[in-house]
Amino acid sequence: MFFSQQIAIELLRCKAVVISPGKPFILGSGMPCPMYCDNRLTISYPRIRTMITNAFEEEVRNRGLGACDAVAPVMHGGGAC
Repeated sequence: MFFSQQIAIELLRCKAVVISPGKPFILGSGMPCPMYCDNRLTISYPRIRTMITNAFEEEVRNRGLGACDAVAPVMHGGGAC
């Protein structure tokens, strides 16, 4: 199974992904979207965060960009958009 499939399954299990086709979420751009992934919830699931970090590292390697020294999150919520 690919990292993306494993991560998707785990995000669904921890209820970080919410699907609401009848009442879509409104993105910051103003566009409606039937799915939302609240990545903040992953802070409580170190195994999932490790899977995501490993997937980023693998993607960087696959693109021939060398090795990762670190994977860091960006500010979310309450920050300037």
